[in-house]
Amino acid sequence: MNALFGGIYLGMSTLDDMREGIFNRYLIAPKNNLIFIIGDLVYIFTFQLIQSTLLIIISYFMGFRLPMGIVPPILFLVTPALFSCLIGAISIGIAALTKKHTTMITVMQFFSFPLIFLSSAFMPTNLLPKWISILSKINPVDWVVRASQSTFNHSPAISYYLLIILCVVIATSFCKFTYDVQRKK
Repeated sequence: MNALFGGIYLGMSTLDDMREGIFNRYLIAPKNNLIFIIGDLVYIFTFQLIQSTLLIIISYFMGFRLPMGIVPPILFLVTPALFSCLIGAISIGIAALTKKHTTMITVMQFFSFPLIFLSSAFMPTNLLPKWISILSKINPVDWVVRASQSTFNHSPAISYYLLIILCVVIATSFCKFTYDVQRKK
């Protein structure tokens, strides 16, 4: 949820840039628009890594232990950061399309809560109703939950990581497309 809502509100900074005229400077800059999008995604990735690290440190004092080794903790930290990039890219694209705070927040909230509650984030998959377990197979929130959980099985679910990375690439392409459309206006 932390990664989801962090990514959702990344588009708010795009709306602030639009209101203050900075976005127009992005559009007329001789640089590729992808640089501005990647900059925002690097910011949210780093921010989420720091937040996740702090949460793990706090939870360590409450009895939480990550599996031993180097790869599981790294994967456990990178998973929400990648997901935050995915949601952040979508948020930036929606902000560039809607150009209004209220519309953007409504759209993102409309999709975020069903994604959370139609995943295995709050309940094990085997206890979910059949229709929810079917929907969770195509739910990116569930991919993140399963990828994070797989680090405890000592067999990382690479397929989920590949899906998340593919979605980040697609969402970034969506952002670049919306920036290019705005540039042509």
